[in-house]
Amino acid sequence: MQNPLKRAIFQRDLWALFDWAAAGQSLPQQRRELEVRLADAIRRLAITSEQVRALPDTYAAALAAQQFAPAYDPLNSRRPFLPPELFRSDGPWVCLSAYSDEPTAIVHFSGRSRFLVFMRLPGGRDATLAYIHKLRSSSETPLLNSGSPSTRLNLALPQFPAGTMVALLRQMIVIDNQGKLTPTALTESVQLRVYHAITPGTEYMNYINGPSSHDQDFFEFRIRRPDLFARRSGGLVLVQPGETEFATFSTHGIDAFESTTPLDQRGGVLERCRACHSDSGIHSVQSRLQWMKLSRSLSTQTDGGKYGDPITWETDVTITRKQQQPDFNLLQDLWKQAPR
Repeated sequence: MQNPLKRAIFQRDLWALFDWAAAGQSLPQQRRELEVRLADAIRRLAITSEQVRALPDTYAAALAAQQFAPAYDPLNSRRPFLPPELFRSDGPWVCLSAYSDEPTAIVHFSGRSRFLVFMRLPGGRDATLAYIHKLRSSSETPLLNSGSPSTRLNLALPQFPAGTMVALLRQMIVIDNQGKLTPTALTESVQLRVYHAITPGTEYMNYINGPSSHDQDFFEFRIRRPDLFARRSGGLVLVQPGETEFATFSTHGIDAFESTTPLDQRGGVLERCRACHSDSGIHSVQSRLQWMKLSRSLSTQTDGGKYGDPITWETDVTITRKQQQPDFNLLQDLWKQAPR
Protein backbone atom coordinates (compact mmCIF):
# COMPACT_ATOMS: atom_id res chain seq x y z
CA MET A 1 0.00 0.00 0.00
CA GLN A 2 1.78 3.15 -1.23
CA ASN A 3 -0.99 5.77 -0.97
CA PRO A 4 -0.11 7.94 2.07
CA LEU A 5 -3.78 8.73 2.76
CA LYS A 6 -4.77 5.05 2.83
CA ARG A 7 -1.76 4.23 4.99
CA ALA A 8 -2.76 6.94 7.49
CA ILE A 9 -6.35 5.69 7.68
CA PHE A 10 -5.25 2.07 8.07
CA GLN A 11 -2.82 3.08 10.81
CA ARG A 12 -5.67 4.92 12.56
CA ASP A 13 -7.74 1.71 12.60
CA LEU A 14 -4.94 -0.47 13.94
CA TRP A 15 -3.99 2.15 16.54
CA ALA A 16 -7.54 2.13 17.90
CA LEU A 17 -7.42 -1.65 18.07
CA PHE A 18 -4.05 -1.51 19.85
CA ASP A 19 -5.40 0.88 22.52
CA TRP A 20 -8.42 -1.37 22.99
CA ALA A 21 -6.19 -4.43 23.47
CA ALA A 22 -3.82 -2.56 25.80
CA ALA A 23 -6.73 -1.54 28.04
CA GLY A 24 -7.79 -5.16 28.61
CA GLN A 25 -7.09 -7.31 31.64
CA SER A 26 -7.89 -10.86 30.58
CA LEU A 27 -5.86 -13.24 28.38
CA PRO A 28 -2.53 -11.46 28.94
CA GLN A 29 -0.43 -13.76 26.72
CA GLN A 30 -2.80 -13.63 23.77
CA ARG A 31 -3.25 -9.90 24.21
CA ARG A 32 0.50 -9.32 24.15
CA GLU A 33 0.88 -11.40 20.96
CA LEU A 34 -1.75 -9.21 19.33
CA GLU A 35 -0.11 -6.01 20.60
CA VAL A 36 3.28 -7.02 19.19
CA ARG A 37 1.82 -7.65 15.75
CA LEU A 38 -0.22 -4.46 15.81
CA ALA A 39 2.75 -2.33 16.87
CA ASP A 40 4.81 -3.71 13.98
CA ALA A 41 2.03 -3.03 11.48
CA ILE A 42 1.45 0.49 12.85
CA ARG A 43 5.19 1.21 12.44
CA ARG A 44 5.26 -0.19 8.90
CA LEU A 45 2.28 1.98 7.91
CA ALA A 46 3.81 5.20 9.26
CA ILE A 47 4.41 7.95 6.70
CA THR A 48 6.94 10.76 6.71
CA SER A 49 6.32 14.19 8.22
CA GLU A 50 6.29 15.65 4.69
CA GLN A 51 3.59 13.17 3.67
CA VAL A 52 1.59 14.04 6.78
CA ARG A 53 1.65 17.73 5.83
CA ALA A 54 0.49 16.81 2.32
CA LEU A 55 -2.62 14.94 3.55
CA PRO A 56 -5.83 16.64 2.41
CA ASP A 57 -7.69 19.30 4.38
CA THR A 58 -11.03 17.52 4.33
CA TYR A 59 -13.03 20.38 5.86
CA ALA A 60 -11.74 22.85 3.26
CA ALA A 61 -12.46 20.31 0.52
CA ALA A 62 -16.04 19.87 1.77
CA LEU A 63 -16.54 23.64 1.70
CA ALA A 64 -15.09 23.90 -1.80
CA ALA A 65 -17.50 21.22 -3.06
CA GLN A 66 -20.45 23.39 -1.97
CA GLN A 67 -22.60 20.35 -1.22
CA PHE A 68 -23.93 21.92 1.97
CA ALA A 69 -25.37 25.32 2.80
CA PRO A 70 -22.88 27.82 4.29
CA ALA A 71 -25.24 28.96 7.05
CA TYR A 72 -28.10 27.72 9.22
CA ASP A 73 -31.54 28.51 7.82
CA PRO A 74 -34.14 28.93 10.62
CA LEU A 75 -36.90 28.62 8.01
CA ASN A 76 -35.50 25.28 6.88
CA SER A 77 -34.04 23.95 10.13
CA ARG A 78 -33.31 20.48 8.75
CA ARG A 79 -31.09 21.77 5.98
CA PRO A 80 -27.48 20.76 6.79
CA PHE A 81 -24.82 23.46 6.79
CA LEU A 82 -21.06 23.78 7.16
CA PRO A 83 -19.82 27.20 8.33
CA PRO A 84 -16.97 28.49 6.12
CA GLU A 85 -15.76 30.86 8.89
CA LEU A 86 -15.14 28.16 11.49
CA PHE A 87 -11.33 28.48 11.41
CA ARG A 88 -11.10 32.21 10.76
CA SER A 89 -9.08 33.76 13.59
CA ASP A 90 -11.15 36.97 13.31
CA GLY A 91 -14.40 35.25 12.39
CA PRO A 92 -17.68 34.85 14.31
CA TRP A 93 -16.75 31.42 15.70
CA VAL A 94 -14.53 31.35 18.81
CA CYS A 95 -12.45 28.30 19.64
CA LEU A 96 -12.78 27.61 23.37
CA SER A 97 -9.80 26.39 25.36
CA ALA A 98 -9.31 25.87 29.07
CA TYR A 99 -5.58 26.61 28.61
CA SER A 100 -4.94 23.85 31.10
CA ASP A 101 -2.88 20.67 31.18
CA GLU A 102 -5.70 18.54 29.75
CA PRO A 103 -7.83 18.86 26.61
CA THR A 104 -10.97 20.96 26.86
CA ALA A 105 -13.20 18.23 25.39
CA ILE A 106 -11.75 15.77 27.90
CA VAL A 107 -14.69 13.34 27.72
CA HIS A 108 -13.88 12.70 24.05
CA PHE A 109 -10.15 12.21 24.61
CA SER A 110 -8.46 9.25 22.95
CA GLY A 111 -5.16 10.88 21.96
CA ARG A 112 -5.66 9.62 18.41
CA SER A 113 -7.54 12.81 17.49
CA ARG A 114 -7.71 16.39 18.60
CA PHE A 115 -11.13 17.77 19.53
CA LEU A 116 -11.85 21.47 19.08
CA VAL A 117 -14.86 23.24 20.61
CA PHE A 118 -16.27 26.36 18.95
CA MET A 119 -19.09 28.72 19.95
CA ARG A 120 -20.92 31.45 18.06
CA LEU A 121 -23.51 33.83 19.51
CA PRO A 122 -25.96 35.66 17.21
CA GLY A 123 -24.02 38.92 17.63
CA GLY A 124 -20.83 37.47 16.14
CA ARG A 125 -17.31 37.36 17.54
CA ASP A 126 -17.54 40.37 19.84
CA ALA A 127 -20.78 39.13 21.40
CA THR A 128 -19.31 35.64 21.80
CA LEU A 129 -16.14 36.92 23.46
CA ALA A 130 -18.17 39.19 25.74
CA TYR A 131 -20.34 36.25 26.84
CA ILE A 132 -17.35 34.00 27.48
CA HIS A 133 -15.72 36.79 29.49
CA LYS A 134 -18.95 37.19 31.48
CA LEU A 135 -19.00 33.48 32.29
CA ARG A 136 -15.36 33.34 33.30
CA SER A 137 -15.67 36.52 35.37
CA SER A 138 -18.79 35.33 37.16
CA SER A 139 -18.60 34.25 40.78
CA GLU A 140 -21.01 31.44 39.89
CA THR A 141 -19.79 27.89 39.33
CA PRO A 142 -21.29 25.56 36.69
CA LEU A 143 -22.31 22.95 39.28
CA LEU A 144 -23.48 23.03 42.88
CA ASN A 145 -22.10 20.40 45.26
CA SER A 146 -19.86 19.20 42.44
CA GLY A 147 -18.72 15.60 42.80
CA SER A 148 -21.27 14.69 45.45
CA PRO A 149 -24.40 12.55 45.07
CA SER A 150 -26.44 15.77 45.18
CA THR A 151 -24.61 17.53 42.31
CA ARG A 152 -26.96 20.03 40.66
CA LEU A 153 -26.87 22.57 37.87
CA ASN A 154 -26.32 26.17 38.93
CA LEU A 155 -29.24 28.01 37.31
CA ALA A 156 -27.66 31.36 38.27
CA LEU A 157 -25.02 30.81 35.62
CA PRO A 158 -25.31 33.47 32.86
CA GLN A 159 -27.31 32.01 29.98
CA PHE A 160 -26.59 32.52 26.29
CA PRO A 161 -29.35 33.68 23.89
CA ALA A 162 -31.39 31.72 21.39
CA GLY A 163 -29.58 31.50 18.09
CA THR A 164 -26.31 30.41 19.70
CA MET A 165 -24.39 27.67 17.91
CA VAL A 166 -21.79 25.19 19.19
CA ALA A 167 -19.47 23.02 17.10
CA LEU A 168 -17.22 20.06 17.93
CA LEU A 169 -14.54 19.23 15.37
CA ARG A 170 -12.52 16.00 15.43
CA GLN A 171 -9.25 15.86 13.47
CA MET A 172 -6.97 12.88 13.10
CA ILE A 173 -3.53 12.53 14.69
CA VAL A 174 -1.05 10.09 13.15
CA ILE A 175 2.26 8.57 14.21
CA ASP A 176 4.89 9.47 11.62
CA ASN A 177 7.81 7.25 10.64
CA GLN A 178 9.92 8.74 13.43
CA GLY A 179 7.34 7.69 16.04
CA LYS A 180 6.19 11.28 16.53
CA LEU A 181 2.55 12.18 17.17
CA THR A 182 1.59 14.60 14.42
CA PRO A 183 -1.72 16.45 13.83
CA THR A 184 -3.34 16.41 10.42
CA ALA A 185 -5.98 18.43 8.58
CA LEU A 186 -8.08 15.28 8.17
CA THR A 187 -11.39 16.22 9.79
CA GLU A 188 -12.99 12.97 10.89
CA SER A 189 -16.27 14.46 12.09
CA VAL A 190 -18.08 17.74 12.68
CA GLN A 191 -20.95 18.07 15.14
CA LEU A 192 -23.09 21.21 15.08
CA ARG A 193 -25.82 22.22 17.51
CA VAL A 194 -28.09 25.22 16.96
CA TYR A 195 -30.16 26.52 19.88
CA HIS A 196 -33.34 27.86 18.29
CA ALA A 197 -34.87 28.37 21.75
CA ILE A 198 -33.79 28.39 25.39
CA THR A 199 -36.27 26.63 27.67
CA PRO A 200 -35.65 27.20 31.40
CA GLY A 201 -34.57 23.95 32.96
CA THR A 202 -34.35 22.55 36.46
CA GLU A 203 -31.30 22.22 38.69
CA TYR A 204 -31.49 18.45 38.39
CA MET A 205 -29.42 17.14 35.49
CA ASN A 206 -31.57 15.31 32.97
CA TYR A 207 -29.44 13.53 30.38
CA ILE A 208 -32.30 11.62 28.78
CA ASN A 209 -35.02 14.03 27.72
CA GLY A 210 -34.09 17.42 29.11
CA PRO A 211 -35.56 20.69 27.85
CA SER A 212 -32.66 21.58 25.57
CA SER A 213 -32.92 18.36 23.57
CA HIS A 214 -36.05 19.90 21.99
CA ASP A 215 -34.51 23.36 21.69
CA GLN A 216 -31.61 22.27 19.50
CA ASP A 217 -31.13 21.24 15.92
CA PHE A 218 -28.37 18.61 15.66
CA PHE A 219 -26.16 18.03 12.63
CA GLU A 220 -23.20 15.71 12.23
CA PHE A 221 -20.85 15.05 9.33
CA ARG A 222 -18.45 12.11 9.19
CA ILE A 223 -15.79 10.82 6.87
CA ARG A 224 -16.96 8.08 4.51
CA ARG A 225 -13.99 6.26 3.09
CA PRO A 226 -15.06 5.70 -0.52
CA ASP A 227 -15.73 9.45 -0.80
CA LEU A 228 -12.49 10.32 1.00
CA PHE A 229 -10.30 8.15 -1.24
CA ALA A 230 -12.13 9.40 -4.34
CA ARG A 231 -11.58 12.98 -3.11
CA ARG A 232 -15.30 13.74 -3.20
CA SER A 233 -16.35 16.63 -0.91
CA GLY A 234 -13.47 15.90 1.43
CA GLY A 235 -15.12 12.59 2.24
CA LEU A 236 -17.52 14.30 4.68
CA VAL A 237 -21.12 13.13 4.49
CA LEU A 238 -24.16 14.00 6.56
CA VAL A 239 -25.33 11.64 9.31
CA GLN A 240 -29.00 11.15 8.56
CA PRO A 241 -31.76 11.31 11.21
CA GLY A 242 -32.34 7.81 12.55
CA GLU A 243 -28.98 6.54 11.28
CA THR A 244 -27.50 3.88 13.55
CA GLU A 245 -24.08 2.37 14.19
CA PHE A 246 -22.13 -0.03 16.36
CA ALA A 247 -20.30 2.20 18.86
CA THR A 248 -16.94 0.42 18.65
CA PHE A 249 -13.71 2.00 19.95
CA SER A 250 -15.58 5.20 20.77
CA THR A 251 -14.24 8.00 22.94
CA HIS A 252 -17.02 7.77 25.51
CA GLY A 253 -16.01 4.43 26.98
CA ILE A 254 -18.75 2.75 24.95
CA ASP A 255 -17.70 -0.36 23.08
CA ALA A 256 -20.03 -2.94 21.61
CA PHE A 257 -17.34 -5.60 22.00
CA GLU A 258 -17.25 -5.04 25.75
CA SER A 259 -20.98 -4.46 26.25
CA THR A 260 -23.45 -6.93 27.73
CA THR A 261 -25.91 -5.70 25.11
CA PRO A 262 -26.03 -7.96 22.04
CA LEU A 263 -24.10 -6.68 19.03
CA ASP A 264 -27.29 -6.41 16.96
CA GLN A 265 -28.44 -3.54 19.19
CA ARG A 266 -27.41 -0.58 17.07
CA GLY A 267 -27.53 2.86 18.67
CA GLY A 268 -28.77 6.05 17.02
CA VAL A 269 -25.90 8.44 16.25
CA LEU A 270 -27.74 11.74 16.74
CA GLU A 271 -29.78 10.37 19.64
CA ARG A 272 -26.53 9.76 21.50
CA CYS A 273 -25.74 13.48 21.16
CA ARG A 274 -29.06 14.39 22.71
CA ALA A 275 -28.48 12.00 25.60
CA CYS A 276 -25.47 13.98 26.86
CA HIS A 277 -26.53 17.49 25.82
CA SER A 278 -30.16 17.79 26.85
CA ASP A 279 -30.07 20.37 29.66
CA SER A 280 -31.02 23.99 29.14
CA GLY A 281 -28.77 26.20 27.00
CA ILE A 282 -25.28 26.63 28.43
CA HIS A 283 -25.87 23.72 30.83
CA SER A 284 -25.89 21.36 27.85
CA VAL A 285 -22.38 22.47 26.79
CA GLN A 286 -20.37 19.94 28.78
CA SER A 287 -16.98 21.46 27.94
CA ARG A 288 -17.92 24.53 30.01
CA LEU A 289 -16.76 22.54 33.04
CA GLN A 290 -13.26 22.72 31.55
CA TRP A 291 -12.96 26.16 29.99
CA MET A 292 -14.73 27.90 32.87
CA LYS A 293 -11.90 26.77 35.15
CA LEU A 294 -9.82 29.54 33.63
CA SER A 295 -9.25 32.11 36.37
CA ARG A 296 -10.50 35.68 36.16
CA SER A 297 -6.99 36.90 35.46
CA LEU A 298 -7.05 34.89 32.23
CA SER A 299 -10.63 35.69 31.25
CA THR A 300 -9.61 38.50 28.90
CA GLN A 301 -7.30 36.14 27.01
CA THR A 302 -10.03 34.04 25.39
CA ASP A 303 -9.04 35.37 21.97
CA GLY A 304 -5.56 33.89 22.17
CA GLY A 305 -3.51 36.70 23.75
CA LYS A 306 -0.38 35.72 25.60
CA TYR A 307 -1.66 32.16 25.94
CA GLY A 308 -1.39 31.62 22.21
CA ASP A 309 -3.65 30.19 19.59
CA PRO A 310 -6.27 27.90 21.22
CA ILE A 311 -6.05 25.35 18.39
CA THR A 312 -2.29 25.03 18.87
CA TRP A 313 -2.79 24.78 22.64
CA GLU A 314 -5.40 22.03 22.33
CA THR A 315 -3.21 20.13 19.88
CA ASP A 316 -0.14 20.31 22.11
CA VAL A 317 -1.97 19.33 25.29
CA THR A 318 -3.69 16.41 23.52
CA ILE A 319 -0.37 15.07 22.26
CA THR A 320 1.35 15.59 25.62
CA ARG A 321 -1.43 13.77 27.45
CA LYS A 322 -1.32 10.86 24.99
CA GLN A 323 2.46 10.58 25.41
CA GLN A 324 1.86 10.05 29.13
CA GLN A 325 -0.67 7.23 28.64
CA PRO A 326 0.41 3.63 29.41
CA ASP A 327 -1.01 2.39 26.09
CA PHE A 328 1.17 4.78 24.08
CA ASN A 329 4.27 4.01 26.14
CA LEU A 330 3.68 0.31 25.46
CA LEU A 331 3.24 1.00 21.75
CA GLN A 332 6.51 2.96 21.68
CA ASP A 333 8.38 0.16 23.45
CA LEU A 334 7.05 -2.51 21.07
CA TRP A 335 7.71 -0.21 18.10
CA LYS A 336 11.40 0.02 19.04
CA GLN A 337 11.67 -3.73 19.57
CA ALA A 338 10.14 -4.65 16.22
CA PRO A 339 12.60 -6.02 13.63
CA ARG A 340 13.57 -3.58 10.91
